[in-house]
Amino acid sequence: MMKKPLILVLSLLLCLSISTYSQTKLVAGRMNEVFRIDTLASPSANLQDPWEITFGPDDSLWVTEVQPAAGSLGYKVRKIHKTNGGMRTILDLATFTDAGSTPTTKWRKAAFTGAPKMPQGGLMGLAIHPEFMTNPAKQFVFLAYIHDYDADSIINSTGEKLKGILFYTWVVRFTYQGGQLVNPVMVCDTITGGSDHNSGRMIIAPVNGKDYLFYAVGDAGAGQFEEVQRINKAQLSNAYVGKILRFNIDPDGDAGAYDQWIPSTGSGSDNNPFNIPGKQSAVYCTGIRNNQGFAYDPGNDILYGSSHGPFSDDEINILQAGKNYGHPLVIGKAADNNYQNCRAATATYTISGNTYATSVPLITNEPAAAAAIPNYQDPLFSAYDAPNGTVAGWYASGSNNGQWPSEGWSGLGYYGYSKIPGWKGSLLAGSLKWGRLVRLKLNAAGTAVVPTNGADSVANFQSKNKYRDMAIDTSGWTLYTVFDRSATSSGPSAAPGGTSITPDCAGCVQSYTFLGYKRVFFGNKSTLPTSIPVAAGTPNTCTQATTIKITPDNDTLWVPITGPDGNIVAEIKANKFNLGNVWTSYYTNSGTIRKKGTLPYCDRNITITPQFQPVLPTDTINVRLYLTAAEYAALAGAAGSGVTSISNVKMFKNTQNCTSNSNITTSAVTMRYAEAFGTGYVLQGTVTSFSTFFFSSATLITLPVNLVSFNGELQGGATLLNWRTASEQQTDHFEIERSVNGTTFEKIGTVAAAGNSSTAIDYDYTDAQAGNQAALVIYYRLKIVDIDGNFKYSDIVNVSLASIAGKVVVTPNPTDKVAKVTLTAANAGIAKWNIADNSGRVILQGNNQVQAGNNNFNINVDKLAAGLYYLNVSGP
Repeated sequence: MMKKPLILVLSLLLCLSISTYSQTKLVAGRMNEVFRIDTLASPSANLQDPWEITFGPDDSLWVTEVQPAAGSLGYKVRKIHKTNGGMRTILDLATFTDAGSTPTTKWRKAAFTGAPKMPQGGLMGLAIHPEFMTNPAKQFVFLAYIHDYDADSIINSTGEKLKGILFYTWVVRFTYQGGQLVNPVMVCDTITGGSDHNSGRMIIAPVNGKDYLFYAVGDAGAGQFEEVQRINKAQLSNAYVGKILRFNIDPDGDAGAYDQWIPSTGSGSDNNPFNIPGKQSAVYCTGIRNNQGFAYDPGNDILYGSSHGPFSDDEINILQAGKNYGHPLVIGKAADNNYQNCRAATATYTISGNTYATSVPLITNEPAAAAAIPNYQDPLFSAYDAPNGTVAGWYASGSNNGQWPSEGWSGLGYYGYSKIPGWKGSLLAGSLKWGRLVRLKLNAAGTAVVPTNGADSVANFQSKNKYRDMAIDTSGWTLYTVFDRSATSSGPSAAPGGTSITPDCAGCVQSYTFLGYKRVFFGNKSTLPTSIPVAAGTPNTCTQATTIKITPDNDTLWVPITGPDGNIVAEIKANKFNLGNVWTSYYTNSGTIRKKGTLPYCDRNITITPQFQPVLPTDTINVRLYLTAAEYAALAGAAGSGVTSISNVKMFKNTQNCTSNSNITTSAVTMRYAEAFGTGYVLQGTVTSFSTFFFSSATLITLPVNLVSFNGELQGGATLLNWRTASEQQTDHFEIERSVNGTTFEKIGTVAAAGNSSTAIDYDYTDAQAGNQAALVIYYRLKIVDIDGNFKYSDIVNVSLASIAGKVVVTPNPTDKVAKVTLTAANAGIAKWNIADNSGRVILQGNNQVQAGNNNFNINVDKLAAGLYYLNVSGP
């Protein structure tokens, strides 16, 4: 008996998903940059006094933390997620026990019993072995922390603590294992310190291609506050205070637990400069006051250090083996002699009601002192180097340091990325005193600070927070900072004479993500500073620019596109349209200026390709494209260019990829501005799609075909395309091309052309497969070809399939074996289906992965009895 066919009645369930977006706090930098600020961790999350923040090779933030307690300090190392602030403790030195063959608690911080004051810092530097991610045997993390206090060495006959408060710092290598820091190995335990100026910074950087661990030791505050009578040993090469130390990151095989960590395996750069026969020394360079920042420039192979000045003259030093940086005999640059007849501290300090003279020596003549110091090295930069009369006034009055311009740079970073315009090749220093991040632009060699808008430094993120350290995401888009909890500039514990300021976000970890620039209130122009140069390109080459992302975070800002040199190529203001990732390349021509026929056009063209093209002509987007002065001059000076001023230059675009020449006809971009920009020029216009932009005084036409219109309309599941030409000359044919993403096109048909005509001619073509495409928007263009094979492209036409989204078709219907289901989905995802009988009982069910657009799948129904059934489909 023949089985009767089934009848399927269709029922469609539509699902609507709604997403929300909440914008976080935005802040503008001094040069108009807009950053998003996120607080990743704060004391409410049990974070107290973060000291060091390092952006790890595992994309996590590694933070050392001091937890103040009465008469003591707690030490922890945290790992913090760089975006959501998720935090976990990977080392707690209050409870740590070595799990060796004989477990011991010696690695814990010893009690500071009897210490009149807690030390500055506590748990300080952190550095991660460069092979951490590539060699499982070297997942090493180096830490430095003040371990113990020597009560017997500082008490004088009156019982006052006048010779200094003596602490010992350990440098220890831990292994990261099972999410914890374990297996400590001693690197050095003979570093002495005091209640102030312990520095504590750490970095791993190469010297002649070999990596070393560098550690900064301050002068222990010798000559000031409680350390007023401590001898300043920054000039003594046989003491570790006031120095930069250098250690091996892997033992070098020397005998002895400590000598194996001191570079001494050869001569020159492999040997620490103050090693002597029979005695190895970790000292790398001398004359350091309080180095609280390290940064390394890999391009120029330069290690930088930032050191606090006394009244003025915070320093940036290029740190080199054997060099002496002058403290306490030379402050800042020697030639200015601004500390003549002064000291690197106030003349006297009062302790317990008694007044004592500082132990810091008097500076009589800085140039003479520098000349007498072997291997003396001036700083790269000396900040706020006040004249001698002003410094002398501060020195004589002993006024509170809130009146001094010394800023207390703590934490240093080298920005070597091209993402933020004008920032590439800059040093970033955190300010303990004035609550900001200071940027200093370096010259190409990295050996001098160059002005930015006429100033030697630029302040960012002004706040009431004390910037203890900073780090830079390897993406180049985001900076991270940690803030002191206390209100004074002398560290986690309050210090006499410290500058008091109530923090806005005490003990926080914050991120600053660059988003773009705001618009000028009148005129919709960008606030990008005119001091930013136009990016250079590699001659006769397509240069890849920075890939940007335009999302709801920045789709109302001007988002810059930069070249490899960090200078400007273009800007986009998407006007709330999500372009996703945006890829850009630009071609710079050298030699004879290019021409299309007899018309010269500019030596630069720019190709912009977004992940998501605008889908409707109403999605108008603003774009700014930049030219160098030389490119404009070449165009203006070319015979027949028609350019006598920048206002004669127009923007045109076509559908080519980045190319050396304009091979097809360009169409005009609606212009808003064409004007000078700093030393270059900028053209601004509006577009409804992106492609390749050219610059000339008139359209670059390839073929003598006057295309009047090109349109597309959805009719059922097909697209009807029609176009009109006003005139034609030697036209051979039209090729119809289709794309589902607006970027990659395929030929789908050909229509013969009239060839030669001086009257209007209408053409049409039907794309019967439009409804079967895996997309909700289809893009069409015409390739117009002449009898010699030359061609040009029309503008792109967009056709939306939204009107047929959600359509379900079953064939054949009725059926007795297999039901073929065609589903037009609005979005990619999972489509769920079931077949129910007349009573509503589900007989069959399943699900299928679908993509946006048309999808096909089969359902076997040969085991169902004949009857009336209902197919229900729900999908994305």
